[in-house]
Amino acid sequence: MKILHVTPFVVPDPKLGGMPRSVLSLCVALRDRGHQVTIWAGDDGDSRYRTTDHGEGSTVSIKLFRSRWRRLGSVLNTPILPELTFPDPHVLQSFDVVHMHGYWNTFTPSIALACRKGSVPLVLQPRGSLVSSGQRGVPKRVFQFLFRDQVVRSTSIAVALTENERGDLRKSGFRNSQIQLIPNFAPSPPTSLPSASAAKRSFRIPEGAKVVLFLGRLHPAKGGKELLMAYILARQHIPESVLLFCGPDEGALQELKRITAASGLEETIRFLGPLDEDRKWLALRAADLYCLPSFFEAFPRVVLEAGIIGTPTILSSLVTLPFAAQEGAVMRSDPEPGALSRCITAVLSNEGLRLELSSRIRAWVERHFSAPVVIPLVEDAYAHAMHVTAS
Repeated sequence: MKILHVTPFVVPDPKLGGMPRSVLSLCVALRDRGHQVTIWAGDDGDSRYRTTDHGEGSTVSIKLFRSRWRRLGSVLNTPILPELTFPDPHVLQSFDVVHMHGYWNTFTPSIALACRKGSVPLVLQPRGSLVSSGQRGVPKRVFQFLFRDQVVRSTSIAVALTENERGDLRKSGFRNSQIQLIPNFAPSPPTSLPSASAAKRSFRIPEGAKVVLFLGRLHPAKGGKELLMAYILARQHIPESVLLFCGPDEGALQELKRITAASGLEETIRFLGPLDEDRKWLALRAADLYCLPSFFEAFPRVVLEAGIIGTPTILSSLVTLPFAAQEGAVMRSDPEPGALSRCITAVLSNEGLRLELSSRIRAWVERHFSAPVVIPLVEDAYAHAMHVTAS
């Protein structure tokens, strides 16, 4: 198939979140299955990956569109790409299917309308953007009032990452018959990952110390404050522990540093900022425990990354991932300091429990979220979208 992916960003920069990496990984996997793949994305002022060769043979062709009025785009949390405001339906007709990532994009209505006019199958994947976060409520209500019906009518298939997102799509007007459930798939780690002890040395972590890792955006909704307070409590029982915060600041860093200073634990609580791809995998390897106490998530890619290398994981009880509870893949905790502290203490003080959690999360990822499992589901969605559009 000849497939066009349209996404706000594709440059794998930590400040842009997990979507660019997920989209790029998906496109490379589809390319490896023999499809001809093109990506349209905003450049965010960064010309990297304008044309990227991911190996010999056919390539993933990437076209970056110039972002304009970046301050307004930052307020709206989506790039403004004038070139995609009036896309040519005839250009879209050169593709068998268009796969659009995200929902609140400034270009979503125009791409959807152009696909409808050109009778091009459109697969829409919100990737968690429909979750009720309470952010930018007024612009979202205006968007829905003006464009919701148009987007719904133009969409052949909508892809939900989880059952919760299926519900979000239904609330936005999509019919059950339009929605297919397809999870993220786990990326492959570097083949040259060092041992856990060597990874710890690369971060200058003392010999024998146990590492608690937070890897994600430092946003209040991610639960970093709750994790920090929980760690301060847990350290009374696990004094040989270290807490690493890795990720870009989105409004929480100043308070986290204030709490850290008041605790007197500056030597054991570190803020490493955004990590590039190699350092991210090193951090996951170094961690004895990964914690994600978010108040809401769609399908956090980093949990799959932790699972691929067997890092034991504590996940917020407010986040539901397919089969995780049934298979005991993660330890679940309410995102509040007392409960988190008890979970951290239990895991770090019990090597047998850590080994069991490591084995379970690795098996969970391989069973449900490996590329050979997920990519055929994506191909089926494309075939279904083409059938729906043709009929």
